[in-house]
Amino acid sequence: MVLLYCTKFTSMLIILRFALNNYFSIPMYTFRKIWFYSLLFLVSSFLTLILILHNCYVCTYVRIYNHFTNIA
Repeated sequence: MVLLYCTKFTSMLIILRFALNNYFSIPMYTFRKIWFYSLLFLVSSFLTLILILHNCYVCTYVRIYNHFTNIA
């Protein structure tokens, strides 16, 4: 989880650096780098969302299971 947030943070910093440094003159290889790091940012965001939703589903499942087993 921490690794995902670090990846997102560094990719955001690199995208910002490219955007600020090469705002007026952007060569083609910079577009490829920006595309790569933005794709990395999206993938890490998606994985973080999956982890958060998975934890919520597991907590809900355990809560429902405990509720029905403690009735008897």
